[in-house]
Amino acid sequence: MLVLIPLTVPDFIQVLIPLTVPAFIQVVALPRHSQASNTFADQAVQVSGWGRTSDTSTGISAELNFVDLNIITNAVCAQTYGTDVIVGSTVCASGAGGRSTCNVSTARSDSCRVEILPIFSWKLEMVCSGNVGDGLDEPDNGDSGGPLVITQEGSYLQIGVVSFVSSAGCASGNPSGYVRTTSFLNWISANTQISIAD
Repeated sequence: MLVLIPLTVPDFIQVLIPLTVPAFIQVVALPRHSQASNTFADQAVQVSGWGRTSDTSTGISAELNFVDLNIITNAVCAQTYGTDVIVGSTVCASGAGGRSTCNVSTARSDSCRVEILPIFSWKLEMVCSGNVGDGLDEPDNGDSGGPLVITQEGSYLQIGVVSFVSSAGCASGNPSGYVRTTSFLNWISANTQISIAD
């Protein structure tokens, strides 16, 4: 498959870089603007990453792993983390059966905010941290930043970006949190020059 990647140097120059995508790499679609109000609650999703495979793992995985989860409502997720953490730009997945993303924790502060990090391309990250006992673990590697996707019309649709897991552990049964892609469609379009369908 040949994909053209738009690369904007200054505002007046745009270059399309041809990229041949091997069969084992699949392109993921972004949601349409018309899907912005979709909560995706009760839908089956898949997360992929190189994060830890258990709470006792000492490092990240050498292999790409996948986990199938189900989206829960923000109201259900807020029962675990509170409404200061679970905001409109958050999407949560059930941790039922001890299934979740898994990350290595870092230092804690006492804030929770969405950060848009305009590096070479784009990265959306929900920075959630707090005091010991607040229920949050701030990921700094492993699965963090990875895609949360649903299958729609035979292809993958990225509805979220891995953000946080419970400080009780990835197998605790608590929900995992993701940045909701639909909350940032205008920003993505403005900063990548990618047209988002209505």
